[in-house]
Formats: sequence, C-alpha cells, structure tokens
Amino acid sequence: MNVPQEWLLSYCDPGLDTAALEERLTDSGTKVEAIHQVGPPSPEGFVVGLVLERTQHPDADRLGVCRVDVGEPEAVQIVCGAPNVGGGQFVPVARVGAVMPGGMKIKKAKLRGVESNGMICSAKELELGLESDGILVLATIAGDPAGLQNGSGQKATKPLAGVDAATLTPGAPLAAALPLGGPAIELEVTPNRPDCLGIYEVARELHAATGAALAPAPWTGVQLPAAVPTETGPNGAPTAVTEGLRVTLSESVRCERFTTVVFDNVKVGPSPPWLAQRLVAAGERPINNVVDITNYVMLETGQPIHAFDLDRVAGGSLDVHSAAAATKVTTLDDQEHEVPAGTILISDAEGPTSIAGIMGGARSEILEGTTRVAIEAATWHGPSIHATSWATAIRTQASSRFEKSLPVEQTLDAQRRALQLMVELTGAVQTGEMIDLGSRGISAPALQLPTSLAKRFLGYDVPEARQIELLRAIDLGVESSGTGVLTVTIPPRRRNDLTRPIDLIEEISRLDGLANVPATLPAGRPAGRLTARQRADRALQDLLVGRGLLEVVGWSFGNTDQLDRLGLPASDPLRDAVHVRNPMSSELGQMRTTVVPSLLEVAQRNTARGFRDLQLFELGTTYHAAPESQLPNERRTLGVLLTGSLTVPTWLDPAPAKAGASSALEMVRAIGALLRVPLSIDQSVVAAHLHPGRGAQVVLGGRPVGIVGELHPRIAAAYDLANAVGIVELDAGALLDAMPGRPQYQPFATFPPVSQDLAVVVDAEIPAQRVVDAARSGGTALLRDVSVFDVYTGPGVDDGKRSLALRLTFRAEDRTLTEEEATKARGKILAALEQQVGAVARG
Repeated sequence: MNVPQEWLLSYCDPGLDTAALEERLTDSGTKVEAIHQVGPPSPEGFVVGLVLERTQHPDADRLGVCRVDVGEPEAVQIVCGAPNVGGGQFVPVARVGAVMPGGMKIKKAKLRGVESNGMICSAKELELGLESDGILVLATIAGDPAGLQNGSGQKATKPLAGVDAATLTPGAPLAAALPLGGPAIELEVTPNRPDCLGIYEVARELHAATGAALAPAPWTGVQLPAAVPTETGPNGAPTAVTEGLRVTLSESVRCERFTTVVFDNVKVGPSPPWLAQRLVAAGERPINNVVDITNYVMLETGQPIHAFDLDRVAGGSLDVHSAAAATKVTTLDDQEHEVPAGTILISDAEGPTSIAGIMGGARSEILEGTTRVAIEAATWHGPSIHATSWATAIRTQASSRFEKSLPVEQTLDAQRRALQLMVELTGAVQTGEMIDLGSRGISAPALQLPTSLAKRFLGYDVPEARQIELLRAIDLGVESSGTGVLTVTIPPRRRNDLTRPIDLIEEISRLDGLANVPATLPAGRPAGRLTARQRADRALQDLLVGRGLLEVVGWSFGNTDQLDRLGLPASDPLRDAVHVRNPMSSELGQMRTTVVPSLLEVAQRNTARGFRDLQLFELGTTYHAAPESQLPNERRTLGVLLTGSLTVPTWLDPAPAKAGASSALEMVRAIGALLRVPLSIDQSVVAAHLHPGRGAQVVLGGRPVGIVGELHPRIAAAYDLANAVGIVELDAGALLDAMPGRPQYQPFATFPPVSQDLAVVVDAEIPAQRVVDAARSGGTALLRDVSVFDVYTGPGVDDGKRSLALRLTFRAEDRTLTEEEATKARGKILAALEQQVGAVARG
C-alpha cells in the first residue's frame, strides 16, 4: 500500500524527515518496503508564471515563443510546443536548474535557433494526475474566464477548477498554488492488520509510535441520515426503500452489512488538484470527482465503497444475492467476466450490476451526465471474496481489503466521509433516509491484562501508566482496577487481531520500542545427547542388524496359552504375570513375561508363507509381578530366534550351516564381546522350553541373566517349524547395567606371546566353560587367553570322562617370557584345575 507522505502528515506530523519516518514506522511493526517519489524530487525551481505573449516560432510551425513573467524585472523567453498556451494564462513554469520527475534537469537551450529559458509544464509532466490537453492552465486573468485566444487562433484550455487568479502571483512557488507530490511510503500490510489499509489508521500508528498529536478523523461530527425501517420482502429477506431505491438483502449471511445513502443534484466533473494528486501518489488514477471520492474514502478509511448512477439502476432496485448458476458480468473496466455459481452479486431488475466486494458493473457506472448517485458501503464475508477473486482472476483494491474481514462498524465511517466530500466537491444534496441492512455490530470485547505480564514476557518493567498510555494511543479503551489488572476494550477494527492478553503485550512492546528490550544471552540449553546406556542399546541393535537379523516389534500383552505352548511348569517364574483388568481381548489378558512366544508366532507365520530361513530379534519390555510393590518389574529383554540356513546358498557354499544351539551360543558371545561383559554358560540349568541336552543358562557374575540353546523339538513342531530353532533370551537391562565405564586405551604389546597346550581329563558332565573359568582363576597374571581346541572321548579315557585340550597364551608387558616362566605358570593353572574341577593331566 502506498501512503503519500503529505497526506499522512496532514493527520499526524512528528516533525521527522522521510528516512526517520521510515525507521520509526518499521520499528513499530508497520514495515516500510520502499519510498517512491511522486512528482518533482524537489519544489525548488518550480514557480507560477504569467504568459504575457505568445508568438509563432519563425522556423517551426508547431512551436511558439512565449514571454513569461516569473517575478523578475524582465520576462523570460520560453519556447513551448503546446497548442493551448496563450497570453493571460497563469501556468506552472520549471526554471533553469529545476529537476523534473524522472530526473531530467532543465537547462537553457536553443530550440530551432531560438533561446528558451525554462519549460512551461503540463499536468502529466508534473505527475499531477489532472487531465489537460497541452500545458496546465492554472487560471486566467480577469476578463476572459473561459480562456484567452492564443497565437494560433485556438481557444485555450479551460482553467483549473478551484484556483482563483487573484491568489496567484508570478514568481511565487508553485507548491503554494498546486500540490507537487512528494514521497510515497510503500507499506507491507500483514493480513492481521487490515486497519492499516486506511491512511488515517497508519497516522494513528505514527501517533502511537512517536507521541505526536493526532488530528481528529475528518469524518468526526458528520451526521448521517436516520436509517429507514427494515421490512421483510416476499422471499423473507430484509428490505428497505428510500428515495425510489429499494435494496433487498437476499444473501444476509455472506453480506454482513449493506448501507446506502442517496444524493441528488450531483455535478460530475474533474476533482480538485489536492485530491487528484493524493490519488496519484497513492497509485490510483483520477477519473471524475464522484469516482475519485469513492477511491479517496477507501484509501483514507480502509473501507471500500461504490457509487451507483441511480438513473441507470433498472427498476430502481438492488438485490444482494448469490448467483444460482455461472453468470456473465461486464465490469467497470469494460471486460466481460463469467463468475461461478455461488458468487455474491448485486443485481437490478435487468441483471447483475456489480460483483460484490470486487468490482462494480458498467451498466450503472458514473458518467459525465450523472445527477443522482447512491453511495454503497458494505461488509462482505472475507473468505467468500477471496474465493471469488481467485476464481475470476480479478484482483482489486476492494477485494484485497474485503478478503481480510473488515468490521461492520467501519461502513458508517466511510459513509460519513463520503457524505462530507460529496456535498463539498460535487455540490450534491443528500436526500432521504439511509438504508442500513444486516448486522449493526457487536459489543466491544474486553480483555483482562495483568500489568505484571510485561516484565514476564519482555524482560523489563513497563510501568502501568506507560502501558495505559501506549494502549490508549492505538484507540483501545483502558480502565485500571488499581490492583495491577487493566480492563482493555478492543475497538472493532482490531477485534480479529487482539484476542488474548499476550497480544496486548506485543502491542506494548512494539510501541514502546523493541530497542528497550534488554539484550540477554539465550537460556543455555545443551544439545540433547544419548546416555551411555542408550548408546549401548543402539549398538546392540546395530550388531544384530549387521549380522543379518530382522527386528520384530510384538505386543506387550500376552496370555496363558502362549506359556502353556512353551511347556512351562506352574512353578516357572515366567508364569508370574501381571494381569490386565480390562483387556482388549481374551488373547491379551496379561502383560508378557517373555518375548519368545512373539518370536515363535512371527516365525510360524513366515514359515507358512514359504520363508523357512529366519533370523529374528526383538528388544522390548517384559513385565513381571512384584508382590511387594504396586508396580510390576519391567525389564529390557532381548530375544533372538534363528532357524534354517544361516547364509544364502551359493555355488561356493551350496549347503550353508544350519541354525541351532551353536549359532545361538555364538550370538551370546558376540553380545558379551560388544558390551564388554564376561558372560558364562551353565548347562546344569536348562529352561523347560529348550532341548534338554542343548540348552543352558547365561550367567553374569554368578547371577543368571538369560537362556541360550535349541528350542525343544516338541515345541518347534507345535509351531510348525521343521528346522532346528536356536533361541536366546537375555535380560538386556542387566547386561547394560554391568557394562564397565569408558574403555581405556591399551597400547599394543611389544613383546611376543608364548603359547602352551594342556590336556586334562574331567568328568563328562562338567561343562567346558567351567574348565575354562577355573583355568582363568589359576592365579597367574601372565595368562592372557584360554581356549578349548579339542574334545576327546574314546580309548585311553575312562568311561564317564572326556579329555579337553586347552591352549594357554602367556605374555608379559615388560619382557620376553622364557619357556621356563611359561611352564611354571602352566603348572599353577593345572593345580587350579585339579582343585576346582577334579581335572587330571592327560598323558
């Protein structure tokens, strides 16, 4: 929106130059996009001139030589090509050195051999927006009010209306007789501030931001005629009649208010220079005084209005209604538009005469001979106007305002200003009562504003008196309770924008000046990071996915049938489930205590679909009853299921290894290595759902933390699994809790290891892991690793016994071990084996 600076300052003048105005408006939230110069960049050099004589140029048929009085002892000679220039005319003159709009500087020149000392200007050259053929004639000297004969014998142009020759003096500054434009401030008006689409409201913003006095609104005190009583039409719609005009509001939902004031004895003609120049500076084209008044009122108040030629309104009636079908309308720009069904139209007896809220129709436009005019000011449903504007591709100043949902109360302000200007500039007489259909507005809403909110949200204290001052400056009603709470009444034009106390704090902040907000560092919020346990949890998932396993996400609920299918005895701890009082179904009647059933059910479904090679895992929560507590024990549990081939068959390996107890055990070892926890295997305890000879407990620090082994064949068959099934179920929470701290760097050994083998005979039922653990506890610091590389039963080994071959690796950090030192350490380990597992050295 372009706001002429001269127009703005006529309401509020804080004494600032254009740059300071731009800065203050932007700082207060009314952003200035650009500054445009309209008319000459400076009034210097532009004066009133009196043409004393015009003679024909000796060498040019279309040029004249004028002697012009510009207030100096002698007249200046100016060559002019305008056909309407003649003696006795007061004209605008650009002296040598003056700068024209566009930047051209006037210089002394010779035109076809004749010296010219300036330029007589036209309205177009000065960007005044006034119509003139040739140069602009301000007035003529007494004796020829219609215009004088010029040197070519043609009649001079009629003088400018509203300018009295008696007030003009040759050489006087032109700006004193004629508005010469000036800067126009282009504002970016956000959708929540349609009030700033009116120049007077921009002046109010300037008043609030600077404290400069605000002139009363120009329409203050203007009395509108009383509203004619509303009747009910044949279709049940509200209707009213005044001065031979009937208005019916058939579309009373999307037309919130419709007002009409009638004028008679209207004299259509050009607008006075001050009004035309303001329109040009604001980006509008002057047309005639009536149309210009409607545009002027819209720019000043923010409320679009429209003028109808009453003598061209067919049947003397207007009906506001929705189009029943696609309809063609010829608008003021002489373009025919097809509007879709549902568009709001204003129609007379012969059809549509206006697209409501967007553009008037050509059939009722104001012409030179118009004498009776109806001024309409209405409020339309914003979203409907927006939709119609897009559907018809018609974007106007009116539609851009109406689509932002203007308040219904604003229509009367526009009618007051229009009434004032119509009487003043067209000589019209207002006749009859006003038609006022629809809503008359609603009671002003009030907000309760604790004055303490300012300090809370702005970071500095704004005294209550200052808050009241700032809010009243933007026309809010403010009453203090004396208890630190203000009652703030919101005017209609801000009703959609100010709905919460925090909105009022925003107003206080922008008007008091954002520079007053203290500079503080933002509150320190360290970036979120995963805990060591979370990182280990994800590393565990990555390990399993990296080994080709697919993750399963099962229900946290289960049932006793699942535990029965696992063959768990009644005394099994997994039977201690937490029961749900209001289960979603009978199959989900308790919280799960193990993830194995969900893994088996997934394997069963996939096997039924032909996928028999499966490697699955689930990392989730299990729930265990805790009689001593109201809440169950929740455990982070890891389950792994392996069945079928472990890899894809290839020509190099057409028969890959099958899953089973060994692959499950290898998975446990990999998990222990990743988490750096010493896991051991105890085959003396086997879970009920594992193969009796191929299952074990996983032990950590002497405490069981899970199971590993092959699923019992009977249970595998119950789930239709033909291949052996490797099962791992670990208390992942216990493993993560047992993880050591951050690993310390260990330098690479610089001395070579020494390896020795040791074969021992032990009872066959003693697990190999117990033998390895006993060897590790042999009491020597030189031992670095123990591994089983051979198991033997047969000749040379008694029945019920087996031979285990151990490889012992020794190394010292500070020297190279001798064979004697390694043998001595080996003897200590043998002694530990004899004592702990009854081992006997073989051979």
